[in-house]
Amino acid sequence: MRDFREKVKSCEITGICGRPFIRVDKLKTWLSENVVRLLEAAYRSQDEPALPIDPDYVRRNDSLLIFSILLQLDRGNLIDRFHMLGLGDYLPIELSSLKARLGDLGISAADAESLAERFDKQQWRYCPAKFRLNARRNYLPSHIIPISKKEPINAKGGTATVWQIEVLEEFVEERLRKVVPTSRFGEPGDSLGYVSQPHFDLPSSTFLGLRRNTNHLKRYYFALKSFEDGHKAEYDNEIVAFQALEGHEGIIRYLGDYGHRDHKSGKNTFNIILEYGELDLDEYFFDPGRAPPVLPQEVHGFWTDLYEVATALKDIHTFERKRGDVKQEYYG
Repeated sequence: MRDFREKVKSCEITGICGRPFIRVDKLKTWLSENVVRLLEAAYRSQDEPALPIDPDYVRRNDSLLIFSILLQLDRGNLIDRFHMLGLGDYLPIELSSLKARLGDLGISAADAESLAERFDKQQWRYCPAKFRLNARRNYLPSHIIPISKKEPINAKGGTATVWQIEVLEEFVEERLRKVVPTSRFGEPGDSLGYVSQPHFDLPSSTFLGLRRNTNHLKRYYFALKSFEDGHKAEYDNEIVAFQALEGHEGIIRYLGDYGHRDHKSGKNTFNIILEYGELDLDEYFFDPGRAPPVLPQEVHGFWTDLYEVATALKDIHTFERKRGDVKQEYYG
């Protein structure tokens, strides 16, 4: 079991919230390859002629992760009983359900209560949130948001704070990956998930080089606009605005949103996930190190790009929205 504990440790990352979470895809791959050996070790003391559960059954859904939690609690031999009680397929399992069903294991009430609480404490590491396109979620304080790095972008968020965040690729669903392909990058010499050197100030050519390198662990970066308690109305209004502007060219894309209560402070935050824009227009204009366009193709490119900004501004203030057969027109 020593290699099991070492593997779990190697798959563990501490997020910016200070809480550890598991790279579940990586761990499940290893568990699937070693499940027979682990089951034999877990049931060795029972001296039965055959395993009480089919290894392929443990490979389904979240059962491998549930088995991993039980192994960490030195109760791996309960995985068959968890399935019999209807607790063996998906995470997270509500604590009330755990307490109610574990009493049927034939163990003392005190032992069942203790096992339920210990399991609940461990399980949240195994089910960090996943970033999904256009998803709207309210997460429990127990949920871990798998952000591996977070830095303020600027102080222009008004009633909110705007951050640049990094999320490991396995916590970004496939549909979301496809709509933000340029947000994908890798970090050299970094096999676990922490950023080993800042990438925020690297030139674009370096960004592109990192993205092309297939040997590095991949991440995605997003903008996160966070509102605190007292600004829920502004948060809701901004989501409506972004949704209304969906599909318009030249406008930062809304990707989803979530509410979350901090597990320590108890404070609520309301968060909008946005496509990350690498340039701020006024900072671009006032950058003393940036030379103005001189060559004809540079001048043409500059005004073409600036015209797209003007078009985006027009779309923000004057646009149409269709709901079924009804066309709504907005003028700002």
